[in-house]
Amino acid sequence: YVDAYINLSVLILNEEKEINKEITDIPYGGTRKQRKKNEKRLKELEEKKKGIYKETLKYLEAAYNNGAKSKEVLRTLKNIYFQLGMDDKMKKISEELKSMQE
Repeated sequence: YVDAYINLSVLILNEEKEINKEITDIPYGGTRKQRKKNEKRLKELEEKKKGIYKETLKYLEAAYNNGAKSKEVLRTLKNIYFQLGMDDKMKKISEELKSMQE
């Protein structure tokens, strides 16, 4: 099941690329009305990214809890924990990564 969990997490996380592209394409400046509209869209996209991270997390944690402890899995978990403000879990994974490098 571990490979399936990892593959599902990768598939879901790939959705982030399109969102990042859209974020990059949002123009800065313009009239006050345009800026407000762009700021609103930016917040919507950031929330959408958080949803993707939460969805991905279910599968990555399942893979991790079933023995997937590769650097790639740990780095991705660490980054998602960081993005979601899950500092305690991020620190735990950071320590695990650090011990792998020693």
